[in-house]
Amino acid sequence: MAVRKVRPQPGPGAEREQYRRLMAQGLNNRQACLQIGVQPTTGMRWRKGRNMVDHTGKARHYPAINAETPAISPRYLSEEERILIGDLLAAGRTQRSVAAQVGRSPSTISREIRRNTSGAGNYRPFGAHRKALARAGLRQDSGRNSPRSAAKDLLSIEVLRRRK
Repeated sequence: MAVRKVRPQPGPGAEREQYRRLMAQGLNNRQACLQIGVQPTTGMRWRKGRNMVDHTGKARHYPAINAETPAISPRYLSEEERILIGDLLAAGRTQRSVAAQVGRSPSTISREIRRNTSGAGNYRPFGAHRKALARAGLRQDSGRNSPRSAAKDLLSIEVLRRRK
């Protein structure tokens, strides 16, 4: 009978630190947890912090991990640029002059204003930035060649086969 050697595992502090570094690199919770070897629920608890009562009845607080948000590519409008666009539009500047001031193409400014203007005609820079960050987060797995897209295609094919 062979004796199996147990490999020493890093302590919980080391795993949390490794999780923090992976999140700072831009990985999502699931990807970071997969690399470390912990459940995604554990990663969420590390990221958000946790208040709980232990078996002795003592309240415990585990602070959240502060992972730096990854830097946004200069290809996309920053929050500061969006605020500047809002200020210039409120001052009555034209889209072309706003584009020249910001240093972006007039079509970029036009698209930004069209996407993020309220029903009353007001440009909302903070809401625009929030929406842009949400779109950027969703875009990672939404391409044509993504696993999610391939799964949808297979499901559609299977549904069509069953209908026949």
